[in-house]
Formats: sequence, structure tokens, C-alpha cells
Amino acid sequence: DFMNEGRNCIRFKTNFEDDPDVYIPEIYWDFTTSKILTMEFIDGIKASDIKTIERKKIDKKIIALKCATTFLKQVFDFGFFHADPHPGNIMILENNVIVPLDYGMVGRLDEELKEQLAELAFASVNKDTNKIVKVAEKIGAIDESINLRDFKYDVSDFIDQYYNLPIKQINTAEVIQKGINLFRKHKIKLPQDVAVLGKAMMTSEGFIRSFAPELDLLSLTKPYIRRIVSKRFSISRQIKKLKRILEDSLELIEILPSELKSIFRKIKKGDIVLKFEHRGLDKLILELEKSSNRISFSLIIAALIIGSSLIMQTNIGPLFMGFPILGVLGYIIAGILGLWLVIAILRSGRL
Repeated sequence: DFMNEGRNCIRFKTNFEDDPDVYIPEIYWDFTTSKILTMEFIDGIKASDIKTIERKKIDKKIIALKCATTFLKQVFDFGFFHADPHPGNIMILENNVIVPLDYGMVGRLDEELKEQLAELAFASVNKDTNKIVKVAEKIGAIDESINLRDFKYDVSDFIDQYYNLPIKQINTAEVIQKGINLFRKHKIKLPQDVAVLGKAMMTSEGFIRSFAPELDLLSLTKPYIRRIVSKRFSISRQIKKLKRILEDSLELIEILPSELKSIFRKIKKGDIVLKFEHRGLDKLILELEKSSNRISFSLIIAALIIGSSLIMQTNIGPLFMGFPILGVLGYIIAGILGLWLVIAILRSGRL
């Protein structure tokens, strides 16, 4: 739906209206539908057109720095970012003004998620694996099925690979890719916007390195992360948090009496029923049934052997080669059942 892309473009234009280094094209709504997007024509040079950029002697380092700064503003200042910032989606105008294009893929980060990502970054710098696990739980990436000990070990090993390395020697795209692989290994599902952010950072970092290898997205990110963390512990933020907690507490106090009355009324009428559901006991029940069946077979075999032995002592009834036929049949049946039981036990591997 190109109407959505147009609305995304307008939001970017509002966010960067006071930034002289960024220009966002106009959208002509009278000529735009869900199937057609009519946008202002941009007469510039694509960032992917390296030959033209070099021929016109455009400073690639300035372009890379502006693109990186623009991307970081989108993520950390506005929480609304271009999810596919490759060179083909960036135009360059005179005075090194950059024009992002193609607003179909965007990502969103709310204040809480931005704070959690900042916490994750600081925990990684401080090698605090417990904090990393806690933040991952807050984000909703970890459930009860994960082996926390193995996950912590792999996180520590991952951090050790880059710890104390100069930032210039750290490839951001490589770090992000290895981090994603680590989460995949432990079957941890990242929130969609976090995964989109990881992809966008890899794309942006690759573009920046191709234009200015000495620049690094991680070093440029540090001031933004520090600002988020300091903002989190600011007095105004704590007052807002306290206000929200008080509002929630007052709401709970207000509805609690009526809810309790309703619960007690249902208990009195007998409308509340407690249901217990067992989990994981089916296998145990099946094993108990197998064991009891084998014990029953063993008792039957023992009874046949004892009964046949008593009959053999009596010499009563039709005889076969001087032995009572009933006793011989009892031994044969007991032998067949005994042999079947032994085979079943051997096949189960639990002798």
C-alpha cells in the first residue's frame, strides 16, 4: 500500500524539517493512491554511483558521516527508522545534502525498547552476563525452555572475542551477525523491530565502511546510548514513572473491593471450580502400564509352571509318553509366554 509509504515519508519529513543536512521529498497526495506513489523528483547523485561521486570530487567521508548521523537520529531520537538504508536508496544533492528514498520498509522503537537496548549495550561493555539475560527477558526474547547456563556461557564467550579490542578493529556487521547466530543457536526469538534494526545497522555499517573505512558506527553510537541512559535516571523521568505507578495503584485500589466481592459471591454460590491439569505424566503412566502388564504375565507364567508341575505328579488324565497331557501343555504355554516376555524385555533395552 503506497499510501503507507507516503505517510512514512511525511513522518520523516517532519522529523528532519530543521536538519539542513537532510532533505525529504514532498508527496503529491492528489496523485497518490494505494497503487501509485507520486513523489517530488530529486535531481541528485545516487550514493551507489561511485564513479560520478569520485568524478565530481564529493567528499565520501562527509557523506558517510552524515548518513551515519542521520540513521542514529532516526533510531535513538525519533524511534522511527529507515529499515533498508543501502546506497541505492540515498541521493546526494549539492552541499552534500543527503536524500533518503524508498520508505516502504521502516522500523519502530518505543522509549522502553530503546532503554532496554541501551542497557544491553552497557551490560555487554561491562561483561555483565546476568544483566544481559535480564534485559533479554524484559524484551521478551527468553522463555522457560532455554538453558540459561549454556546461554550465559556462550554470551561470555561472545563478549570475550571483542573485549578490549580497539573500536576500529570491530566490524559492526560481524558483531551483529554473530549475535543473531547466538540467539538462533538457543532458539531465542527477537522482537520483530529489534531484528529489523539489526539488519538496518548491518546495511548502514557496510555502506559507511565502503565510503570511509576509518569511521565506525559503534563509536558514533556511544553518545546516543549515554544520553538514553542518563535520561532514564533523570528526575523528570523518575517523577513520570512514579506518577504512572501511583495511577496504576489507585486504579487497583478502586476496583479491588468490587472484584473481591464478585469472587466471594461466586465461591458462596459454588460457581468457582478449580481444575488441575497434569503435564508430562502421560509417558510415566504408559511405562507403569507396561511394567504392570509384564508383572501380570510373570504371575501367569509362574502359575502355569506350578500348576503343570502338580499335574505331572498326579499321573491323572490322558497321558502322552507317560506324562499327563495337561501338564505338558501347561509347560509349553508357559515356555512360549516366558520366551515372548524375555524378547520384549530385550527389545526394550531395559534388561
